Amino acid sequence: FLDSHQHMPLACDKLRRFSGIFITDSTQIRLPQTLKPLFKGYHGSAALKFQVTLDYLHGQIKMVQTTEGNQPDQKCDQAIRQALPNSLNLFDLGYFKQEYLSDMDRQDAFFITRYQTQTALYDPQTGEKIDLEAWLNEQKVSEMERVCLIGGRVRLSVRLLARRLPENVAASRRRKAKRKARSEGKTCSARYLALLGWEILITNLSSQAWSMADIFRLYPLRWQIELI
Repeated sequence: FLDSHQHMPLACDKLRRFSGIFITDSTQIRLPQTLKPLFKGYHGSAALKFQVTLDYLHGQIKMVQTTEGNQPDQKCDQAIRQALPNSLNLFDLGYFKQEYLSDMDRQDAFFITRYQTQTALYDPQTGEKIDLEAWLNEQKVSEMERVCLIGGRVRLSVRLLARRLPENVAASRRRKAKRKARSEGKTCSARYLALLGWEILITNLSSQAWSMADIFRLYPLRWQIELI
């Protein structure tokens, strides 16, 4: 695997430390309208959704299940059921749920996911809420990390890793976010737009075994399921 940012290979022997590398994502198939009573999609359509888990490490499809097309990914617990001890689990923000992350941690499984910007962060020493935007603005370097407690309900200890994006990439992300918000009749907050200038990941992998550079190389493995 070749990292798209730094063009540094991630050694296969490091990947083999995991029992599996499970990547979960969904895809939809539009169906004839006559099937709408059985498979409801969005906006009055008929659609079938496939939830797929790929074990990238062993080159196997681990699980496929079908749901109605309008079921949110966040309601799917497939990633939790595949979270075996010592496995690495990768998924996008559609599956982000603080209780799922806590469950994976209790199952001795590891995860890397993007940070959902509406999820509260707390200082593990003081218990005070962290103003992530303010903290990032104080930094003089382009990459940093800190240990946080995530989620007002679970207070799970995680590593938060942030990397400043090039201005052209940040501008592109902001334009896309604004277009999406307009299409939904919404407006992006200034805080959300500011955070789009950063790539922010959270993980429960230890810093002793996995460096910040390792984490930023591991997460793009998720793209393999998009190719499938």
